[in-house]
Amino acid sequence: MDNERWQPIQYTTGVSKFIRFGKDNYPTKIPDKFIAQVRDLEKALSDRLVNVPALQQGEEVVILEEGLFYGKTSIFQNYDGNNRALVMLEILKQEVMLNVSADYLEKKAA
Repeated sequence: MDNERWQPIQYTTGVSKFIRFGKDNYPTKIPDKFIAQVRDLEKALSDRLVNVPALQQGEEVVILEEGLFYGKTSIFQNYDGNNRALVMLEILKQEVMLNVSADYLEKKAA
């Protein structure tokens, strides 16, 4: 397998490995019919997309989720997929990473 050609894909977030067959160990060609089915499913599910707040790394955010961390200020780190976000929160004078629903984050008012 030509590593220079496939290496960027192999290290893409979410890619764990290629499905390979044959004596040359090349990735398997996915049939066009299957690709069409995946695209159709993507279109059908697109109405379920959730609008997440546009946050930048390092911004102060307030956690709005009911519970122990409600109203706490934290530092936004990044989105973690599936409408989740990583924030840095100080608990007992230690910084802790917390994975929360992006729906429950709001930019801290100035």
